Amino acid sequence: MEMTQQRIYSTGSKIPTTNVHHDHDALEASWSWWHITASVGIGTGFLSGLLGLVLTVVSSSVGNETAASDIGRIGTALIGAFLPLMVLGVHSLDKIDDAATAKRIEYCKQHGLSDGQCK
Repeated sequence: MEMTQQRIYSTGSKIPTTNVHHDHDALEASWSWWHITASVGIGTGFLSGLLGLVLTVVSSSVGNETAASDIGRIGTALIGAFLPLMVLGVHSLDKIDDAATAKRIEYCKQHGLSDGQCK
C-alpha cells in the first residue's frame, strides 16, 4: 500500500507534497534565511528589552553617579533596540507565511485544483 505524504496547512487543507515539479532549492534556501532572521530578530529583541530593563533598574541603585549614568545609557539603548529587532522578527515571520502560501498556490495551479480544494 502506497502512502501519500501530506502537509497540513494552518487552514486545515491537506495538499500532497509528493511529485511537486518546481524548484524546491531556491524556495527552501529563502525559507532558511527568513527563519534565521525571525529567530535572531525576536530572540535578540526579547533579550535586549529584558536586559535593558534590568540595567535601567540597576543604574538607579548604583552609588557611583558616573557608572549609573553609563549603565542607564546602555539600558536605554537596549530598550530602544527592542522595537526594531522585534519588527524585523515579525516581518520575517510574515515572509515565511507568504512563502508557504505561494508554494501552496503554485502547487494548486500546476495540478489544476480549484480554490476550494486549496484552502
